Amino acid sequence: MTKHTVRNNYLDFLKGFAIIFVVLGHSIQLTGGIEFANYLLFFYNPLFIIIYSFHMPLFMLISGYLFSFTSKKRNIGSIIKNRIRTLLVPITIWTLIWFTIDHYLNGKMLLSLNEVLEYFTGTFWFLWSVLVCSLIVMLVDKTTKGKLSFVIYCIIFALSFISLDQYSFHMHKYMFPFFLAGYYTNKYENTLKVSKRVEAILACICLIVFGFLFKMYTIDTSIYISMFSILGRSAETIIYYDMYRYAIGFVGCFLALFALKHIYKWVPDSIKHWISDMGKNSLGIYIISNFLFIFLIKRLFAPLQGLNYCVVGIVSIIMLLLCNVITQQIKKSKICSVLLFGR
Repeated sequence: MTKHTVRNNYLDFLKGFAIIFVVLGHSIQLTGGIEFANYLLFFYNPLFIIIYSFHMPLFMLISGYLFSFTSKKRNIGSIIKNRIRTLLVPITIWTLIWFTIDHYLNGKMLLSLNEVLEYFTGTFWFLWSVLVCSLIVMLVDKTTKGKLSFVIYCIIFALSFISLDQYSFHMHKYMFPFFLAGYYTNKYENTLKVSKRVEAILACICLIVFGFLFKMYTIDTSIYISMFSILGRSAETIIYYDMYRYAIGFVGCFLALFALKHIYKWVPDSIKHWISDMGKNSLGIYIISNFLFIFLIKRLFAPLQGLNYCVVGIVSIIMLLLCNVITQQIKKSKICSVLLFGR
């Protein structure tokens, strides 16, 4: 097995675990009954808090790392075509399918341009974040070098605090530093390497820091609650929330990557293959599981009163297996694979 193959398998393994966290988080959110979901009680669940502190930042960090490979071998025009094919086309088609189902089941109507834009950009916001972040990084990295790139990124970061949060831009702004970290980790991977001893010390420090940050959590620190921009709100409070989210996100990502690096070495090949297989199909699992959670699971578990971890575990496993199989079946059709997954 070549070094390139081993690296690809490991990256698929990381994506596999990331999508497990995503599905597990959604299971906690939507299997506790209608009151548990509608009154946002899941935001007080310890496991949910831990997962949501780093799971999407981890996915974005991996996305940035992978995009660095694309950026190295393509020019601006080629990258834009790639982003349209792999992201914009699937986002558009899946959102239209989502709206069709939403209209049929819930009578959903979009009565203004603003509603259309909010719906279109919010349904699969993470894919939009990958698209937006990759285009920004492409433009900066391909047109500037060295200190100028750093200055431009600092300006973008500063402007993010005073720009609007509409159309899921609060999520794009929050995700951007994680995407950037993954991108430049790939680019300067050899320079950033440290010894196993230093890595272990950093992991211990991060574990302690994560514990303190976990204790500091309140529902208002969630990006889904307090958003990102300081416009029209207490700048001091919102900036504190934003910095808190970045701190726990980066610390959580480091701990997850440290743990997964060692898990990868010790898990049986059969389990490793299963998780890596889900990593290869993570886009499909992410999209299809969203459909099933919102249009099926939420309705099916509405009568329940409170969370049951056995139910969460069973639903998560079934969802992962089912969505993985559905994704594999869709990929067997070349046309469907290209249109729905950009592959």
